[in-house]
Order: sequence, then structure tokens, then C-alpha cells
Amino acid sequence: MMQNRLNPHISVDCAVFGFDFRQWGVLLVKRPMVDGDPRPCKLKLHGSPITEAEDLDHSAYRTLCELSGLEHIFLKLFAVFSSPERLQPHTDLEWLRRMSGVQVERMVTVT
Repeated sequence: MMQNRLNPHISVDCAVFGFDFRQWGVLLVKRPMVDGDPRPCKLKLHGSPITEAEDLDHSAYRTLCELSGLEHIFLKLFAVFSSPERLQPHTDLEWLRRMSGVQVERMVTVT
């Protein structure tokens, strides 16, 4: 049986767009702070590593519901971001390492 622990190497990000008859917007959340992080909160897409026991679709719906409370929303695969250099070593990667407790060197993200 597969465990329900996070896989710190694959994540989903949900970009939720809205329109208020004047302009487009995207729903963002504050990135959680971790111990020892001197930076102020940073806004980010609704995203999370997948768990070992779920597929990408389930992970996207779980992540969106956990971070925003939104359910039963239409989701469509947009892109996969896989460049090994896409995460900045002293900001994004360090935050990811502290959040996951794993020495992560790379993250592939499905949006």
C-alpha cells in the first residue's frame, strides 16, 4: 500500500483566473513562513507537492480545496515546468527544503 507522504520532487500549481467585467485576475495565496526565514510573506499560486498515493488530477483538486476552499471547479493542464535551474537556490529551493524536510535539488511542476 502506498503511503500518503509528500513527494518533494513533483508539484502541482493551480492558476485560477477570474474576470470582474473590467480586468482579469489570478487567485494567489501567501506562501507559508518557515522557521528561520527572514523574508516577508510572498504571494504564490495555489500549489503543493503531490503525495505518493495520488495522481496529478487528484493532487490539483486536493491542493486547490485545501488552500482556497474551492471545489468542483474546471481544471485543465496548462504546462509542465521542468528546467533544473528554475528554482532560485537561496530563496525558492531553501524554502522548499525547509517545508519538506528533504534536501531537494529540483522540482518539476505541473500547472
